[in-house]
Amino acid sequence: MIVGKWQIGLHIQSDSIVAVALVRKRGGWRQQRWWRFPLAPHHDGEPRRQALIEALTPWRAQLPRYSSIRLGFPAQRTLQRELPRPATTLCEPECEAWLGAVAARQLSLPPDALAFDYTERQDGYAVTAARAAEVAELMACARALRFTPAALTPDASALACLLPYTDDACQVIVAQTGTQWLWAMRDRWGVCATPGVEGLRSLGAQLGIQAQEIALCGASWQEGDWQAFDPWQVITWPCLPKPEDTGCFAVALGLALGAA
Repeated sequence: MIVGKWQIGLHIQSDSIVAVALVRKRGGWRQQRWWRFPLAPHHDGEPRRQALIEALTPWRAQLPRYSSIRLGFPAQRTLQRELPRPATTLCEPECEAWLGAVAARQLSLPPDALAFDYTERQDGYAVTAARAAEVAELMACARALRFTPAALTPDASALACLLPYTDDACQVIVAQTGTQWLWAMRDRWGVCATPGVEGLRSLGAQLGIQAQEIALCGASWQEGDWQAFDPWQVITWPCLPKPEDTGCFAVALGLALGAA
């Protein structure tokens, strides 16, 4: 029997690493494996590469040779800007150079200190940027583990891949990581740093939506009318047993489904 290529979402959280491997089949998604590894607490400025390599080396040895790994990048370490179109028409390389220069200038960074991507919109460009040194650090971990990520994606944005599986009334999908909330709508995404119920209420007010329009991954809060959403339901054929806290796998599932 020929097995399809594993599509793997790898999400590095503050206290753990979670991963999910899916294979696309006719009629849905078959889950191959899921993993969760503890990770020692990390503080900004501390080297983390070796800890990640040590935690993920045994995991990497379990994977088929040809796997597509999509890796989450912390959304709180990214910067977003909406930029208008330039006055003159530019070819793609010129447009990329122009966007990089404008974004770097707005963020008061030298252009070579910025790694960025962009999507074209009707009235301009949505630019997502991160410090090149932080991207390089994560890519160095991947190289040490002998893989090149198919995509390096802000973790919050990966949640948008779960939206087609939510209730029709859902406007935003939310998942908790650490003490903060990651959220995604169909056209934007972000991080809410206020923890707990107050964070959810603050997010709803910020986005101008009602509590019942928020799909909350894997957790049930009694103090609001949020929709409860089990991200495991996106898998047509799951492997058992499933984890007790499926909500912490929401980003990994979004990445595996094809976040880019």
